[in-house]
Order: sequence, then structure tokens, then C-alpha cells
Amino acid sequence: MTIARDDLAARLRPLGLRVRGAVPADAADLAALIAAAAAAIGEEPQITRETVDHDLARADADRDNDVMVVLDGSVLVAGADCVADEDAAVVVRPADRGRGIGSALADWTRRRAGERASRERRRSPSSSPTQASRRTRSCARTAASPAISGGASRPPRARRRRRRSRPG
Repeated sequence: MTIARDDLAARLRPLGLRVRGAVPADAADLAALIAAAAAAIGEEPQITRETVDHDLARADADRDNDVMVVLDGSVLVAGADCVADEDAAVVVRPADRGRGIGSALADWTRRRAGERASRERRRSPSSSPTQASRRTRSCARTAASPAISGGASRPPRARRRRRRSRPG
């Protein structure tokens, strides 16, 4: 397990929730969860069962550490992935919103993106630190799409421009 995954499990354990890596058998439940979250905000799901199947089968996916599901007993209540460097997603069952699950998963995606970037820098020293850093920020920035998560996670903060004071 990774540090990010251990932290996520420790954060959700007091809520009576269990965290584990996603397996192909979770695809139908994840697709249904995504559809329910989209319906709750009056939108069509942007991710289908085929997309979930594809993501879980990706060769570069470390399903034990890059795609997490959150279970309440045997019921899948949330999921998150940080498989693609340029994209991450968080989805929480509408009935379970407001419990801190989405926030915990969004934090996990940021931590996991950092772990992935660090691992990539160790494997490929020719890759510039700037490129790996850019991928980390990108994954963390897109931690949750409102159309998928139902707005459970806040949008990224806009960068504030510093105003230069003019001598006057």
C-alpha cells in the first residue's frame, strides 16, 4: 500500500467505511454510481460502463493504488481514480454526500498524483522535473468533475495575480 492509500483508509475508517483497490468486478457498480451522481444534478453521465472497463484494464493502471473504491459494508458508496496523469475523478453516492468522503478522496488524488510523479522521476531521470510537476498539478487540479461527482468537491482555486505597486 502507498502512503496516500494508508492515509485515506485511516481517514475513512472512523466513518465505518472500508477502502480497497478497484477490481474489474466493480465496473458495473462504479458505472451505476456515476450515473446516479449525474442524475442527482440533472445531467447525463459522461462516463459509461465501457469507459470504466477500459480504465480498469489500462496497462499503466496500478488498480491497487490508483483506483480506489469506498465500501459501506458491501455497498460501494464512492470511487476515485488517478490513473491518467492528465485526469482524475471522484464520485460519491448522492445519499452519502456531506460525510467528508469526497473531500477525503480529493485529498487522496492529490497525494497519489505526487507519489506517481515521484515514482516517474525515479524511473525516468531524462524526464524533466518540470514535466512531472506539471502532470502532478494537472491530476490534482482535476480531482473531481462536477458532472461526475455531483459537485462534491470544490473546483480548484483560481490563481491570484499579484498587483505590482507603482511608485507614485
